[in-house]
Amino acid sequence: MADGLKFVLSEGSAEPEQRDRAPQADAQPVSAELAERLLSRLPALPARPDDRQDFALRADSAPPPLAGATIQAAFPPPEELLPPQAPASGPLAILRYAPEDEVALAAQLSLTFS
Repeated sequence: MADGLKFVLSEGSAEPEQRDRAPQADAQPVSAELAERLLSRLPALPARPDDRQDFALRADSAPPPLAGATIQAAFPPPEELLPPQAPASGPLAILRYAPEDEVALAAQLSLTFS
């Protein structure tokens, strides 16, 4: 048999197995004096010429694109528009209809009148 990845399949359990947890350490806050003594034992950081620099501000952003051309006209327009002409009176005529073929049951019906 060749060496490689080997699997073992078994039935799973309904509940996860219980694992022992390591006891939690009894932690106490460190006083400011003790923290200062610990930090004073560290060597000073060497200063480099490029340590202090001004904040790097990026160039100003481009203005947002305009959605379309601005039309400089009063709204509503000052002149009065004529009302649309009334259609000629007379009998109605069907100009278009759908469906055009013979259908047993039409789900939709469309008629266009004159």
